[in-house]
Amino acid sequence: MEQSEEKRKYGDSKQNENEAAVRSKVFSELKPLCTELFLLLGKSGHNRPQLLHSLTAYVREAPPLGLQACLEYILFPLLLLLDASIACRSTKDVDSVNSSRRDGTLLMISDSVAEGVLLCLEELLRRCTLTTIDQMSMIIRKLTSGALLSPSEASEEFRHGIVKCLREVLLGLKPCLGKACTCKLIPSLPFFLSDTELSFQNKDSFLSHPQTEAFSNGECLVAFLQSGDASAAVGHLLSLLLQIAEAEATRGHRGSGKLRTDSISTLRVLISKVGTADALAFFLPGIVSGLAKCLRMSKSITADSFQVTSGAAGNIGAIEQAIKGLAEFLVISLGDQNNTTQLEEQVADVYNEAMLGPFARKPQSAESTLDALRYLSAQTQAQKVLQEANEVPDHALDHKELQQNTENVVEVQKDGKGAKGSNFRVDRDKKWLEETAERVDCLLSMTFPTLCAHPTKVVRHGIAEAAGALLISCNYTLRRIKPMLLVTGCSYLHYRSVCLH
Repeated sequence: MEQSEEKRKYGDSKQNENEAAVRSKVFSELKPLCTELFLLLGKSGHNRPQLLHSLTAYVREAPPLGLQACLEYILFPLLLLLDASIACRSTKDVDSVNSSRRDGTLLMISDSVAEGVLLCLEELLRRCTLTTIDQMSMIIRKLTSGALLSPSEASEEFRHGIVKCLREVLLGLKPCLGKACTCKLIPSLPFFLSDTELSFQNKDSFLSHPQTEAFSNGECLVAFLQSGDASAAVGHLLSLLLQIAEAEATRGHRGSGKLRTDSISTLRVLISKVGTADALAFFLPGIVSGLAKCLRMSKSITADSFQVTSGAAGNIGAIEQAIKGLAEFLVISLGDQNNTTQLEEQVADVYNEAMLGPFARKPQSAESTLDALRYLSAQTQAQKVLQEANEVPDHALDHKELQQNTENVVEVQKDGKGAKGSNFRVDRDKKWLEETAERVDCLLSMTFPTLCAHPTKVVRHGIAEAAGALLISCNYTLRRIKPMLLVTGCSYLHYRSVCLH
């Protein structure tokens, strides 16, 4: 026993020594590169893009343990250069404290250097993990400033790099180890994500668990993103990503289809990371209408045919991402499981009215009770015949299963405050649910059927897949458009069976 304990201690000490040696080696190799980066802040950054290419190549190949230890060291000069790149391009008043020379003049950063900064930052965020709320907030704030730049202020590559860096920040956020943390409330979304998209949802980490260090200090980055403190930033990002996608579409053939696709893809990642109806319901009107607008802009229907819009607005990847993003957002905010409390009375009313018809609200006299029973018997028999003919499972009237689920929900009030008085939170009561579902029904009825005639197979499958997911998860809340979803989702069932085989 003593010998084995000594061997274990020796092995641990040897491992610690090896890890310390790796950290020291990575730091010594990074030091000259980062020092030269600081020199770019004191002079014009026109002639040294090769330095950033060298740093990016090293970050891509460096040992992950040593790279994670040097994260702050590399971030410092990169973020200073990013500030300077944004400040010299923006036509609006910005905070240029970190982007000017000692004499007060603005530091000019060339496109090649600015784009190199974003490439290096993207690779660094992909290889390393943010461990504190301060780190995440600072990076998101700086990237948001860059995302506000218009196409006339910054190049397409620069704006695209900003969006990709934002996506890497969000992809790196993982649930913590705390069993009672709210980050465990994020649902899995298996209905709409292909294998390639699942790879960015479950991004591999080079650490055993990236959020362990943060949670030991009482910080969980995912839980912070879900909290009311981050609601303003989340809403701003959601709106900004939609604006970027719309701006590229309105530019026609000059717009970038790839940038439009990646902005909507980043929107989907943000929605999945926030992942709770309570945090997302306030933004439902803007997000649903924005994504529906993306779909409407992608097509033009004439009396003779369906015509796809040319340019970035008709980009197939962007259309597919918008379809899936819309379905995912509705599943989270209007899903039956997330609205159980509001649905209990509503489902009971629908059940009584569907089964008892005109006798549902009559006084309970002996005569009316007998008439109701006769009506109920006839309706039950008719429903059984219809069910056997169409082979439709009888899930719609089984409201007892819903009563076993327990979770509250939220919605948008005009004053922007919920019952608890907190901003960006709304009371998702029965009235809100009915009104919201009615508007969503109208919007989907105008959008989904027309896209079923899209000439591209990927779009048709995406629509069918989204319809199937809504039928499974929003069976009660979107019951008014179930016939439309069933027709749209017919190809989904065949498509899914083919994939399973």
